[in-house]
Amino acid sequence: MLQKILKSVIFISCITIVTAFSFIIGSANELSFSVEPTLPNNQINTKDGFFNLLLKPGQEEELHLKYSNNTDKPITVTTKVASASTNANGAVDYGDLTAKADKSLKYALPDLVTIPTDVKLKAHESKDVIFKVKMPDEKFDGIIAGGLTFNDQAADNATQEGTSKTAIKNIYGFQLALLMRQNEDLSNSFPVAKVAKDGLKLKSVKASQVNYRNVIDANLQNPLPVYINQFGVIAKVYSADGKKLLYQSKRSTMQMAPNTNFNYSINLDSGERLKPGKYLLKLTAFAEKNGQANYETRAFDDKKAEKYQYRWQFEREFTIKGSVAESLNRKDVTIKSTDWTSILVGVVCLLALIFGVGWFLIKKRQK
Repeated sequence: MLQKILKSVIFISCITIVTAFSFIIGSANELSFSVEPTLPNNQINTKDGFFNLLLKPGQEEELHLKYSNNTDKPITVTTKVASASTNANGAVDYGDLTAKADKSLKYALPDLVTIPTDVKLKAHESKDVIFKVKMPDEKFDGIIAGGLTFNDQAADNATQEGTSKTAIKNIYGFQLALLMRQNEDLSNSFPVAKVAKDGLKLKSVKASQVNYRNVIDANLQNPLPVYINQFGVIAKVYSADGKKLLYQSKRSTMQMAPNTNFNYSINLDSGERLKPGKYLLKLTAFAEKNGQANYETRAFDDKKAEKYQYRWQFEREFTIKGSVAESLNRKDVTIKSTDWTSILVGVVCLLALIFGVGWFLIKKRQK
């Protein structure tokens, strides 16, 4: 029964990843090119539209990509490699080159992939491009996850030159997943008990900002080399004694990439100031929906109870210093700042009025 559940989880993981990679940045008619993967014989699932490879320790492999220019002009397609990360929305990102690697990440995908950085294509030309991947020499249980990001160099440069700092940049490109593993079935290496014990960690809690708005950030880490799927969080911030609920947030249908972390943000009400002091965070997370699972909740759907394979519960005290609260409150765009200039002018006018009335009364008495 346990193996059936875990195989179902792995299948759902693949479906989730496929959905993630169907996303293209920019509409299809804006793309000046396309890139299609040629899936090899060691592809785990031939229905996947991305590379999901089964490799032996130390194995090297040549893979093929078909680049096509859809325009009447020559173009240059740039290609970059990134390890998978989890973004602030709780979604897996396969092309963020700026994401800081989690300390639990043993192998970074860019170190294992050799691919041409620039591919030049004539008008309406298609070209087969070979690139290489290498599995680490050591035995490795889990998934090495990342992706290839393709961009039209000229279109991107033109967009950057014609876009103001405040405008939204239009990116002409897309991402393609690249996953590698040494074992197709990971249920023996990562049984339910192990994932339940080590699958999610609360690393830190602190006051911060998102888009110049005050939040409480709970940094969540997936230290294992497997995905956390169908992931939901209920977070509540209390006074230090745990009696008064101050802020709360819940979010479901998230996913975490292997060996990554992200900040789960708990928003404050618009215009609300952070106050210095001690607080208590209570956070419950669920993952892997399953009809036969152990944990049931209505937190994400009032109409029906949902069952999950995993549940993690955390409590953490944290402190907001006065200097931090003051700095963040000053930057929060929803908080109306005190207009000291108007106040000062008002005080001066009031003092002038009092002085004038007093002077008038004194002169009147002297007469």
